[in-house]
Amino acid sequence: RFADSYDCLMMTIGTIGGLALGASTPIFILFWGQFTDVFDSTIDVLVDQAKEQLLKFIYLGIGTLIMGWAMITCWLITGERQAVACRKAYFACLLKQEIGWFDCIDQSSLSSSFSSDTLTYQGALGEKMAMMIQAVGTGIGGLTVAFTQGWLMSLVCLAGIPLIGFSGFIYMKALQLKSK
Repeated sequence: RFADSYDCLMMTIGTIGGLALGASTPIFILFWGQFTDVFDSTIDVLVDQAKEQLLKFIYLGIGTLIMGWAMITCWLITGERQAVACRKAYFACLLKQEIGWFDCIDQSSLSSSFSSDTLTYQGALGEKMAMMIQAVGTGIGGLTVAFTQGWLMSLVCLAGIPLIGFSGFIYMKALQLKSK
């Protein structure tokens, strides 16, 4: 038993919060563009439109705060709960070993590997998963905003993404070769 219904609910809320938090950056950029367009009008219209745009920024900021809190809180709680379940399962497996198995290993490395493995598991499922979901939300939100604002330019820019991905792949391979 690693994930129960509570964990699934927390992961769902955290995922929705992460996707919304990621989408807030492209929406902010869209609002900023609308805000700079306000400066082309007369002073009376400028004040009224600037108030409207500033209210959008305030609402977006409040929404970003709530979604960011939901994302981090839910994924960290889930990561902690999963790590506790993993520790219990890991410890149960250790207790099932034959007594001679413990003579063949170093007990100090066993406890440190036990601790580091579960902390790595907790970090990967908690914070790193939340950041990955936020990045996916930023990508989806960016593409959505781009295609709604100018689909032709978005298609032209989208054609360059495979080239960027391939050059990133080559860069990672070069770093791996250098580290060897």
